[in-house]
Amino acid sequence: MATMLGLWLIVAPLQYEGVEPALTATTQFGGMCLAAFSAYTALVAIEGYLGESDAPEDDTGYA
Repeated sequence: MATMLGLWLIVAPLQYEGVEPALTATTQFGGMCLAAFSAYTALVAIEGYLGESDAPEDDTGYA
């Protein structure tokens, strides 16, 4: 959800003509940071859920 909000903050300022360039750039930068870090957090969570466990396998004798 945060990634989608970040993407919207990147795209939304481009729709308005009466906004100063500095405000547009600030909003887009905040959206870029939000989108990037929330997407990375989601990726880490998915990797943790689907990734390999660090426990040794039973057939190696290291149970």
